[in-house]
Amino acid sequence: PVTGITWHAARAYAKWAGKRLVSGDEWELAAGAPRSDKDLVAEFPFGTREEAESMGGVPTLREVGTAPWDRNELGVRDMGCNSAEWTGSANQNGRVIIKGAEPGLKPELFLHFARRAKNSFAPPTDRSLGRGFRCAQDYKPQ
Repeated sequence: PVTGITWHAARAYAKWAGKRLVSGDEWELAAGAPRSDKDLVAEFPFGTREEAESMGGVPTLREVGTAPWDRNELGVRDMGCNSAEWTGSANQNGRVIIKGAEPGLKPELFLHFARRAKNSFAPPTDRSLGRGFRCAQDYKPQ
């Protein structure tokens, strides 16, 4: 993934590509968030807590889509454990919602941030080397 860029740069790229950054809610849905109270979904976007603990974190970034285990039941790849991701959502303090875990975290921090429903926040000018982004395109029926 492309990392080390600001939220502004990620948004600019998405706009240039005719897309946008995913919202925090869209990220959670793609990561397998329940769509109703009856849905049974894993706490982590890529499996169970036991699987997450056995990983012990993600030491370094890897090429997108190359980990066979990092695909959820919806077929979405690299959710939460390749790079953390900027979203198009901000809070009332002007900080942007980040989803997923950055590489190189200690195992206990990885387990904290890789969870599907976990939000972290950063100023839009931050350039973390472990943070990338995901683009979305609105569906337009023909």
